[in-house]
Amino acid sequence: MSKVAKLAPADLDRKLLFFTGEEMPIRNILWSALLHHHIHHRGQLSVLCRLAGGVAPAPYGPNREQMAVLREKMAAKG
Repeated sequence: MSKVAKLAPADLDRKLLFFTGEEMPIRNILWSALLHHHIHHRGQLSVLCRLAGGVAPAPYGPNREQMAVLREKMAAKG
């Protein structure tokens, strides 16, 4: 984080060789690659929680159980 914090806006447009073999601007690596990596691990966490009999966390919106409760409330109202 300290290295990223030191980057100037112009640094973010500099291209680096990514592990896929293509050159990418640093901003794309930080935004796309890390974001997709985070999403991937959030999915893994959800699957592992459910396989263990638990409830998946809901950091970015309702999970399956919370959504079921919301649907029941909506059905009862209308």
